[in-house]
Amino acid sequence: MSTKTTPKQRRQLANLGPIEQIRAGQMPRRLVQLLAGLALYGFSWHWSYVARWAQPPGTC
Repeated sequence: MSTKTTPKQRRQLANLGPIEQIRAGQMPRRLVQLLAGLALYGFSWHWSYVARWAQPPGTC
């Protein structure tokens, strides 16, 4: 008994320009991701800055 298997179809990415990407409907999600990433970056930078200045002199 042999079974035929069909090859999986590969997904093709759309060739969109910058304006078409914005109009594709992903802008709110992308803005949330951008703002969350910037907030996390700022948070981590702030605490690394505070930690450096909280050390006793001569240990940095």
